[in-house]
Amino acid sequence: MVYNNSKDILTCCAINIPWLAGVQKEVLKDIAVMTGATIVDNEYVLKLQDVELKHFGTAKLINVDENFTNVVGGAYKQEALDQRI
Repeated sequence: MVYNNSKDILTCCAINIPWLAGVQKEVLKDIAVMTGATIVDNEYVLKLQDVELKHFGTAKLINVDENFTNVVGGAYKQEALDQRI
């Protein structure tokens, strides 16, 4: 990730999601839905070695600070959003 950012190959950032009794995965699912991304985890179908560019999400703007992550203009699919609600 650091290499890709430094070479302007892929603009990305890592966020630290606090551990709150199972809430962590729900927050990750929400961010994935809002950006059109796919979660990569041993508990899900997709493993790290199988990740392709199509699994990354996008947004017009993502603001990250120590307490909040705000997604603006995410490339979500309405069906996926409806399932989360």
